[in-house]
Amino acid sequence: FFRIPVRAREPNPADEATDVPLDVVLSWRAGREAGTHNLYLSTDEQAVTQGTISPSSIPAAGGCSASYGPLSLDLGKTYYWRIDEVNDLEEPNTWEGDVWNFTTPEYLVVDDFEDYADPNSLLARAAIRAVWHDGFKKVASSGSNVIVSTDSDVRYPHLAGVGPPWPVRDSEAMQFAYDNDGSIILYVLTFEPHTYSANANYYSEIEASTSGPNSLEVGQDWTVGGAEALSLWFYGDPNNDAEQMYVKLNGSKV
Repeated sequence: FFRIPVRAREPNPADEATDVPLDVVLSWRAGREAGTHNLYLSTDEQAVTQGTISPSSIPAAGGCSASYGPLSLDLGKTYYWRIDEVNDLEEPNTWEGDVWNFTTPEYLVVDDFEDYADPNSLLARAAIRAVWHDGFKKVASSGSNVIVSTDSDVRYPHLAGVGPPWPVRDSEAMQFAYDNDGSIILYVLTFEPHTYSANANYYSEIEASTSGPNSLEVGQDWTVGGAEALSLWFYGDPNNDAEQMYVKLNGSKV
């Protein structure tokens, strides 16, 4: 004999999944007889198990799969969810589903330098400069240069042997080399009979956008999911002169 699969199954995210995006779309394989999907979702496992919270009712579309979202979840939470398949024309009219769970990440990632491919390749160096704009460009800017690497850039011998302490994940970091003496020549243009040059300013900076092409994946809302603080890991050359270091958001020091 054949048994008709009437209960929801094959959840996505999978049961006990971790680092699930805050804007996840929940999906599952629908029960065969479902006319409505009742979704119970909460951080309270008991409330979902006992069905003491109001469900979200989702009309069945008639296909093999169903979905709900995107959601707007909080960071660092475990969510429990259950799908009850309902058909008022059947007896019984409700098929209760299993309770599944997933966990959201503890923090948002502003930029993951492990994602810039092989740090020794020209492709990776071009990719990071497409996102992080340093001072070596044809505008009045600063004498800064940025790369992604697992070791110190050989073009800056004073950094030889000075590498980040790798507090997070693997071993790649963004290296930011700078010189604030105002003598760095950014570029020279020659139009006979005159030659023009531009010197760097007495500061060095890099910048990245939060929207548009080649922007930071974190987006513009850094408070999403209940985020309250920015954590920045950095490591400098102990032989440097003392200089002020700060972060600018929207053009203002913070």
